Amino acid sequence: MPTGQRHSSLRWLPYLYAFLLFAVNFVIARRLFSTEFTQHTSSNEGSFMAISRFLVDRWPDVRWFPFWLNGVPFENTYSPLLQVIDAIVAKAAHCSTALAFHAVIAFFYCLGPVCLFLFAWKSSKLLHAGFLSALLYSLFSPSLLLPAVRHDIGSWHNARRLQTLVHYGEGGHNVVLSLLPLALLCAYLAVTRRNFVWCATTGVLFAALVLTNAFAAVDLAVGIVLIAILQPPGSRLRSLALLAGIGAAAYLWISPMLTPDLVRTIHTNSMLLGGYRYTPLVVGTGLLVLAGAFALWCLTRNWANWFDRFAVLFAYVFVAVPVLAHFAKIAILPQPERYHLEMEMGLCLAFVFGARHLLALVRARARAAAMALFLAFLAWQALCYRDYAAGLIQSIDITRTIQYKTASWIDANLKGLRTMVSGDTSTWFNVFSDNPQLGGEHEPFSPNLMADIAVYTIYTGENAGDRDAEYSVLWLKAYGCHAISVPGPRSREDYRPFRNPRKFDGVLPLLWHDEDDSIYAVPQRSHSLAHVIPADADVTRPPIHGLDTSQVARFVAAMENPALPLADFSWQWGTRARISTQAHPGQVVAVQVSYDRGWVATANGRPAAVTRDGIGLITLHPSCDGRCEIELSFDGGAQRKTCLGLSALVMFGVAAAGTLGRVRGRRFAV
Repeated sequence: MPTGQRHSSLRWLPYLYAFLLFAVNFVIARRLFSTEFTQHTSSNEGSFMAISRFLVDRWPDVRWFPFWLNGVPFENTYSPLLQVIDAIVAKAAHCSTALAFHAVIAFFYCLGPVCLFLFAWKSSKLLHAGFLSALLYSLFSPSLLLPAVRHDIGSWHNARRLQTLVHYGEGGHNVVLSLLPLALLCAYLAVTRRNFVWCATTGVLFAALVLTNAFAAVDLAVGIVLIAILQPPGSRLRSLALLAGIGAAAYLWISPMLTPDLVRTIHTNSMLLGGYRYTPLVVGTGLLVLAGAFALWCLTRNWANWFDRFAVLFAYVFVAVPVLAHFAKIAILPQPERYHLEMEMGLCLAFVFGARHLLALVRARARAAAMALFLAFLAWQALCYRDYAAGLIQSIDITRTIQYKTASWIDANLKGLRTMVSGDTSTWFNVFSDNPQLGGEHEPFSPNLMADIAVYTIYTGENAGDRDAEYSVLWLKAYGCHAISVPGPRSREDYRPFRNPRKFDGVLPLLWHDEDDSIYAVPQRSHSLAHVIPADADVTRPPIHGLDTSQVARFVAAMENPALPLADFSWQWGTRARISTQAHPGQVVAVQVSYDRGWVATANGRPAAVTRDGIGLITLHPSCDGRCEIELSFDGGAQRKTCLGLSALVMFGVAAAGTLGRVRGRRFAV
């Protein structure tokens, strides 16, 4: 074949490789594109679908999310980008957010290896090695080297990435893994070409990943540091500074959805909930890992292709994190076991690009035999993955599940009343109902851990003895719950959190019972979320633990006191409420809605102070003497407004820089 024709045919090869990678993964995940609900009702994905449904139904007034944890700012639900994409697809396709969610995550599942191929190929200039590393990533899970992962999935031939996506509902994390190689490729092009378009694209992708899942921040930090330190000696610091500047601008751009307060909340909660501590052992081990990375960087300094070094170092870092957690029980990062998916990507890159050097040492016939064995193994894996996916992705009639039955009964019979929905049903509840619930949230994003402590106390009754039901009812009333669902020991729910599911028998009225699941009423004086109480009955300090309830008991007794006036509470729309009551000096209005610095209030047209009580709820100080009309509204607060201003400034600056660059380019051309 003439050289020109050969080059022409080779130009199509990258497109063919990309198509083959997408097609292989599509064959594996194809059922997910058309599946509304799977049999994995213990997964997290119901909560993501609920957020998407809220966006579809309530747009554009979505700053306050009323369904979980007495209400939370929308950004405290979860990193929102995947849910936003889901809502857009659902709206455009006129389908449920459940069906759209599965189609979206299936698409990104198929796209991930394509992005990995593009990164490996464009960065290394090695087309075939890039394709084979992405093909291996598509059809083998190196994390099965970890005994805990292998025990969980059951076979060397099963797809861990698909299992985490479908069985555990790790949609956000998987989307990050799919787009991470594309973001790193753009970062590499930004530092090597110093082009405005690549810098801007890199910033957009950095922002998109961080807004999809919190693990993206660590993934990007590792990736961009490796890209910078693997540049030629004279440009390493400049490359690191450029990427750090792009990252800072990207954060300012998305800061209205990831405020400093939210970053602090996620960091604090992740450490508390996971029991993570910066102990001397953890710090020392982390320093040893860094020392190992430095040694590996030095040992590979003479390698000709920088991407070979990147693959080895990336794999080293993300092998160290989960391996130390699994075998040595040392967590150098919060939730270290979750990084086994990043480990898979790194090992697939390192294996193929490392094997390339080894195969160069042997004869052509041996190389051909090794390649044939490798491709035969992957063909066998493709069949195994197809069969595994067929068993994993099974559609169900959601209306026959106990989760749906519980949610639909509450929606029909307790319209608008806050309920503590327990077990798996709490995750799925707001896919089917607009009723608010105590719980349902993603705990790392929770702005009020006191409510989570209350839920833990209700579930476990730890150290409560024969007062277990008494403490539970007290917390339910304090947080405005008018009912509680309780899965029994023979419930079809996978997560049955109550240590004593019969503790409410004879204590609370039974409203509904089906199979081994019950709903009990929590009788209260008023259905309102607002209550006039004496100022000295307010909870002034956070309880030390779930049984430290002396002030909580006084607070509940005041709300139940028939001598005090009732308060009418009504939502006007998503971020505004109206309270009508009688109040006098020495009294405050307790509102069973989560406190946030974005709440402002007026009473009879005059500003009223809004403070946080000891259990994370709103206390209003109206200074009324008689009739009291209170307007309560959520305006975001000073921090969010500042973040909005900085975000607008970044967008203006990027637009101005792009325009100036084009103008200079035209002048130069003239």
